Amino acid sequence: MKKKKNSALGLMILASLLLMISCEPTLTAVTFESAVQTGGTSGTVDSTGLILTFSVDPTSLTADNITVTGATKGTLSVTGTTRTLAISNITVANGETVSVAIADPSEFTISGSPQTTVVYKDIRVRVTYNAGTGNTSGTVPEDVTAYDVDDEVTVLGDTGDLKGEIIYDTTHMQFLGWNTQANGEGDMYYEGNTFTITEDTSLYAIYTALRVEGPAGGLIFYDKGEISDNWRYLEAAPQSTEWTSAEWGKFGTEVTETGTAIGTGENNTRLICDVLNAPTADSGRAAQLCDALEHVYEEVTYDDWFLPSKDELYEMCWVLHSRRWNGSSAEDNPVYGSSRVGGFASGYWSSSEFSSENAWSQAFLTGLQGNYSKGFTGKVRAVRAF
Repeated sequence: MKKKKNSALGLMILASLLLMISCEPTLTAVTFESAVQTGGTSGTVDSTGLILTFSVDPTSLTADNITVTGATKGTLSVTGTTRTLAISNITVANGETVSVAIADPSEFTISGSPQTTVVYKDIRVRVTYNAGTGNTSGTVPEDVTAYDVDDEVTVLGDTGDLKGEIIYDTTHMQFLGWNTQANGEGDMYYEGNTFTITEDTSLYAIYTALRVEGPAGGLIFYDKGEISDNWRYLEAAPQSTEWTSAEWGKFGTEVTETGTAIGTGENNTRLICDVLNAPTADSGRAAQLCDALEHVYEEVTYDDWFLPSKDELYEMCWVLHSRRWNGSSAEDNPVYGSSRVGGFASGYWSSSEFSSENAWSQAFLTGLQGNYSKGFTGKVRAVRAF
């Protein structure tokens, strides 16, 4: 009786095993035959896809079964023995190969994986123009040219009326040029400049308040970048307010403690006027003329003028008259070239004293600074801070 029970149990186990074997799915063998790029042209157009060819239609194949090395895979399309896999962001060089590996999809076994294929990239380079930091309006130009490496690029200008931040009221900073860095610390280019391009290049608009009309109708020639001591900009008075012939003061008139740096002109003027106005008083001297100036512009009277310091006068000459002395000869400001604004000519007095006999003066024709007798006559142009 015991023998019969064991025999029955063995038959049951055998039957279960046979049933399990009969239930296992039959796997179809598929050969992954090839992968070929599509959409690309060597050097000029990126490959956009890979055509995958199989010996048998792997019907359950999805993009999840596929691994691409050297590019980013996208969607898998088309059915049958030829499928198309989209690719992008190719990381290998133009004409180099990517690898395509396929894991077994449901009900299929894949052989022939991985396959490799040559892909192509657009190796040309481009210039992109950006509106830059502080932009408030306008549009950037578009350079549609695809350049070969080492081509010469001609820089475009402001074709879309770009404007920077507001300086005062509704007056904005004006477009100056393009820089390779948004903070303006890279290479600077102006309309018509050329450069040799070696890689994709971004150019950022740079804006300036310099040479923009100030609130009093003059021209801004200095921007210290932020407001401190209640001012940021220096404005030269309009040409119509200029004095063509005035003495700095009497020969031997000593003021002392005048500064030469930017930001000292207003205090210099005060110091000079205190000395010149004391008994026995002088009148009509350079600092006194500026201090007394009242200029009406657009129905507003501006009376906060002063005689510029040595360094302020230098900036006025360099920015507005585009001139300075380089140690051996006169040279133009590379930003403005031979463009000169403000109507300046000859020599102008500064408020910086050199000695009891002499004071600093600026020659606008050459950009040269020198010290001359206070009793000499020179031109006078007032400035104001705001």
